[in-house]
Amino acid sequence: MSERWFFPVVNSAREQERIALRARVAQINAVGSGALPLTEALEFLRNNEAPAAVRRTVLTRSDIPADVVAEARLMEDDSVRAFAMSLPGTPLDELVLASRDASWQVRAAVAAHPSVTVDLLITLARDPSSVVRRAAITRPDLPIDVLVDLVVSGRSRLDAEIALAQPGFVIADHVDRLLLATDFAAGAVLAQPEVPIVLLRRYARKDHCASVREIALRRGAPSDVASRALVSAAEASVRLAAVKGGNCSPLSLSRAVFDVSDEVRTAVAACDATPTKAVDLLLGDRSEEIRALAASSKNASPESLAVAVSSDRAARIRRVAVRNPRCLPGAVVAACRDERLVVVAVANPACAPEGLFAALVTLRSAAREAPDGVDSKSPAVKRAADVARTVKDAGRRLAPCDWRWLRELPLEDLNPEDLDRLLTGHLADAANDARAAIRAAVAAHRDVDDATLLLLASDPEPDVRGAVTARILGAARG
Repeated sequence: MSERWFFPVVNSAREQERIALRARVAQINAVGSGALPLTEALEFLRNNEAPAAVRRTVLTRSDIPADVVAEARLMEDDSVRAFAMSLPGTPLDELVLASRDASWQVRAAVAAHPSVTVDLLITLARDPSSVVRRAAITRPDLPIDVLVDLVVSGRSRLDAEIALAQPGFVIADHVDRLLLATDFAAGAVLAQPEVPIVLLRRYARKDHCASVREIALRRGAPSDVASRALVSAAEASVRLAAVKGGNCSPLSLSRAVFDVSDEVRTAVAACDATPTKAVDLLLGDRSEEIRALAASSKNASPESLAVAVSSDRAARIRRVAVRNPRCLPGAVVAACRDERLVVVAVANPACAPEGLFAALVTLRSAAREAPDGVDSKSPAVKRAADVARTVKDAGRRLAPCDWRWLRELPLEDLNPEDLDRLLTGHLADAANDARAAIRAAVAAHRDVDDATLLLLASDPEPDVRGAVTARILGAARG
């Protein structure tokens, strides 16, 4: 398929000639320039008003004389001159002259020419035109030292990236020179997969722009540099990058608890290296998001989590704190009495058996308080269903538990119905409990066996022996 060219419309006294020229160009568009006789092709090549695309195509013909090609290298049109310069056989002295041509197209053609010398490439690699520079940078015969100079000078971020991507450029081999890189160049170096730690240290210092320092800090700048940036950097984005880099010292993280930026304090709350005292301070932060992160931290103290469970004004924070395995068992148990927290509390692996018991009591209380005829799709009913499902699972966890946990449960917290539920399955253990009230409850239990009753009949406490007598008399009447 032949190339198509378009002729620009102009107005002048020679309009008739140009009309004829346009008609001939239309014919060439249909059949291609190869169909032109050589003489006519040369006329087109020398006609400055002919389309440049036609003239460049004429230059591709093998029958064009060398002196005509040399003439084309001096033509007025930049694209024709550049195309002629790019053809094989261009003398070196002409390439040297063309390397100083006013047209960037011509200079780029010189940079891409197979016969160009290394010295010319070095010159063109510093050309004002980005097109010319990149044509020279991508030449494999350009020395690596020149590429390093181009990176360090940082004239353009893209130039530096292209130079770094050239085969044979190894960052570790040129660390001393890359330490002097400008902001553009430092950003390009930091974008590479592997960056020596000494460069991260230098690029994270305050003599670079904020964006470069942020990247260096996020990439893992050393602890002393990251800690200094977190404490003293004026830009909040730099301080945030220092925290997210993961190399800040515990002391600097503790000082960052009072940072004016919410984003920085949020990152500190989420950092695994933040000390316990700092996390506890963040549990009192004005931002709910920060308090939530602190409440979920593995470094939060159990005492501070217990305070958050009982007194934080936000329900979200109370839920997060009671879910934390470091929360005090007493605070988890207390949360089980709250219908809004019971589902979260019993899901905590640290939830003690007495907490599961409190969940059962909470469910029963919630069921009594639920009015009849409530819409089955209402939020209240759905919440009750969640509680019921979770507490049912908690009951399964409660069944195999040892009796010893009940020995520390205050008796005033137990009503007869609760005690009956707890004693079932643990009567043999409860019969040896140190508290007379527990032993008396065992004697009165419906499932107690004769051997346990016989043991309790000789109990030193009169109330226990009386419970055994009442149980025996009641069985005799029945």
